[in-house]
Amino acid sequence: MPRTIRPNYDSPKPLAYVNKVIGDYHRLPVELVRWADGYHTLIYDTGDIYEEHSIMIPYTNALLLGEWVRYAIGFAQAVRAEHGIIADGLTIS
Repeated sequence: MPRTIRPNYDSPKPLAYVNKVIGDYHRLPVELVRWADGYHTLIYDTGDIYEEHSIMIPYTNALLLGEWVRYAIGFAQAVRAEHGIIADGLTIS
């Protein structure tokens, strides 16, 4: 069985690594995108739900990995609450 190594949340990491931790380690349908103007956007995309949240930070390494992950988790929770999702795609009617 492959061993899972816990990410070091107390250091800055490149964008690709941030997305790997958000998607693979935390299993969130969230991607961090850095635009040409230098700012970032979190994108929540499940195919059925698409939401964006801009973060006015020009450099990925300006924040620690843990800070980016906290942004992603908070954003995912807000989107799920807004759409009535309680767990694993279950919705509140």
